[in-house]
Amino acid sequence: MLKVVSGKRLTHQRDQDLTHYAVELKILAYPQDDLIKEISALISQEKVHLMRMQNSIQDHQVKIDLQIQVKNALQLQNFNQQLRRLSGIHSVERVMPK
Repeated sequence: MLKVVSGKRLTHQRDQDLTHYAVELKILAYPQDDLIKEISALISQEKVHLMRMQNSIQDHQVKIDLQIQVKNALQLQNFNQQLRRLSGIHSVERVMPK
């Protein structure tokens, strides 16, 4: 079951008493051969659920739209910190639903 949590603008899914929040991120990075591989490895390492990943090239930068599910704000914060440490990552920002 998916629903929007009022006031938090997060979507959550309850599965076996575990709540996960859907979060969208926009990542800008410099083109590198293993960038998607490194992001995928980080997703697995941090036990974040991948819902969607779409990438494109804009103005000599890679733009990655990422939709993930996290358990809580701490997991999201840790994931974002690790993501920013990857080589070539220029910026990571959260996209709020409209």
